Amino acid sequence: MPGQFVWINGMPGVGKLTVARALCALVPDAQLVDNHSLIDQVRLPRDHADYNAERARVRDAAYASVVHPSDERQLARVVIFTDFFTAGTIGAEWSQAHQTAAARGGRLFLPVYLTCERKENLRRVARPERGAAGCGKLTDVALVARFLDDSTIYRFPGRGVDIDTTGREPDETALLIQEAMRAQLQEAQT
Repeated sequence: MPGQFVWINGMPGVGKLTVARALCALVPDAQLVDNHSLIDQVRLPRDHADYNAERARVRDAAYASVVHPSDERQLARVVIFTDFFTAGTIGAEWSQAHQTAAARGGRLFLPVYLTCERKENLRRVARPERGAAGCGKLTDVALVARFLDDSTIYRFPGRGVDIDTTGREPDETALLIQEAMRAQLQEAQT
């Protein structure tokens, strides 16, 4: 049976990557695809006309190797993607592409929505270690504040798990996701 496709969506700074890594520690052989491992490969400015096409090419290559592999052992692995997609048209299209990729691979799709109280969210964004390893993580507190004011993350209507990470350790959040994964598997088997 193909492994589940766990999609973690949330604003910058809510703890997506940290939680995803904690989840990988709980789920043997899970494969993590952090959004920065994909978008940091795109060398075009975000306002370039070909940016989204190039980003889609990189994403589709990840789907081919991780979500739709020819190797049965790889197909059995749980895949975990992290993202920051808003409820606008582009965010909806890109989010739905994940759901479509999961279905094409025969994988159960579990959307997870991480949120965080605003003050804590902005505190996390400003932490010096954020973005330290040369990745393109947002560290601009004013920009993230505008996202929080003007945007909401994309949610699949009636699907998924909402988790507020404000007062939770990453391991606790990962356990909640693991419980949701188990519940989804049990439901699929009935």
